[in-house]
Amino acid sequence: MKEYKCRLSNLTLVTFDKIEGVVDELRMKCISSIVLDIVGVISGLFVVIFLSILIPTILYRHRWRIRYLFFAAKRVFRSSKPNSSIHRPFSFDVFLSYADEDRVFVHSVILKGLESDENSLSVCCHLRDFTAGRPIAENIADAIFLSRYTVCVLSEHYLNSYWCMYEYNLARMETELTRGDEDAMILVIMDGFKCHLEKSPLTLLAHIKAKSYLEVPPINEECVQTFVLRLKQAIRI
Repeated sequence: MKEYKCRLSNLTLVTFDKIEGVVDELRMKCISSIVLDIVGVISGLFVVIFLSILIPTILYRHRWRIRYLFFAAKRVFRSSKPNSSIHRPFSFDVFLSYADEDRVFVHSVILKGLESDENSLSVCCHLRDFTAGRPIAENIADAIFLSRYTVCVLSEHYLNSYWCMYEYNLARMETELTRGDEDAMILVIMDGFKCHLEKSPLTLLAHIKAKSYLEVPPINEECVQTFVLRLKQAIRI
């Protein structure tokens, strides 16, 4: 047996008269290799699980930014076509964002007040100005992109409306990502809305606490005229 030799992985030559020691050494190396393989598999599973939680969390947190950038990219692509209907930065002075349940007040007071006199503003209103047959999300995106300001009329109905909150969040992204120091959003708070603040998203609560807003006054001619005047001053066209 002494005549036989074995070369180990570290290039060491050993004779077979020391076969027990060689076997023990190989057994330890095999055990170490198995342990490393197990650790590697566990680490890989941990990374996969961590990424499967982290990536959806990041996507959810920035979902409105992603949606805004998607529509912005589509608009840039569409405007580069020869037959594009987009010829100037802004087609409207104001986009009115409101719940259908508040339509009577919005149309009779805000819309009428903004469009009625010699200093009238061009207003985008979804019931009148959205293109029939187009997806609602695209109509909303274009209305916000093409309006100097978005006026959000906040109420309990507004909070409960998916599309109203969609408009609010897309307008918020428009202000944060493209308008620089200019705040392109104006908040109008309906009577009784503050009782439902606990239902509001944190972003909306932070906005209300950080920015000035207009409150809807009692409905009489003098108060309405003052309210509309203040709203026009906030728009600053």
